[in-house]
This record gives sequence, structure tokens and C-alpha cells, in this order.
Amino acid sequence: MFIKKINLPPFYFRRCVSIAFGICFLLAAVCLIYTENYIVAGMFLLLGFGLFMNKAWANQGAAWIFVLAAIVIPVGAINPFNAGDLMARQAEVRTVPQLLAWIIPLDLALLCFAWLLDPPRKKKN
Repeated sequence: MFIKKINLPPFYFRRCVSIAFGICFLLAAVCLIYTENYIVAGMFLLLGFGLFMNKAWANQGAAWIFVLAAIVIPVGAINPFNAGDLMARQAEVRTVPQLLAWIIPLDLALLCFAWLLDPPRKKKN
């Protein structure tokens, strides 16, 4: 809807998103090199260059990473063991509404990014 109103082709918008995430993955790879996590840094480096060059495998890989992050983040945040560790350190345990206030927008953003990088394909009959 929005893309048609400003007369941008969908490919142009998707390409800009791909370049932006490519830069983010390249920066993450550089940061991981300094922590001496070379395997993950190498994977992020390849993914960043692939996104920067608009390769289909890189778009699909980044979309999978965003979907997996959208699944793992709520499981890690809403965890009874995490709450037990916080109580053992006399730290404040967050309530469920406080957790949902940042988990739901984050998950929606991650799933939206995954859809922008790798939209569903139309099936041929």
C-alpha cells in the first residue's frame, strides 16, 4: 500500500532493507572478531556480504535468523529459572506485563524483518 503511493517498486524497497541489514551483519561480524568468536563472525561476515550483494541465499538465511530469534527471545525471557536466579541475587523480578511490553513489539519487528527479506513466493499452478 505505502510503496505504491510513493511510486517505488517493491524491489527497490526490499533492496534498501537488504543493504541495511547487510551493514548490520557486517558490523556484528566485526564486533564478534574482537571477542575471538571467529566461527560466528565468519558466518555473519558471509551473510553480510551476501545481503549487501542481494543474494537469495543470504536473504533466506537472514530471514531464518530473525525467525529463530523471534522464537528464542521469549523462551529465554519468560523462564522460571531466570526468575529464580534473579531472586537469589535479590534483584527485582519482572512481572509478565513488563516482559510482554518489550517482547511483543520486538517479536513483531523481527517477524516483519524476516518477511521483508524473504517474502512468500507465489505458487505456480
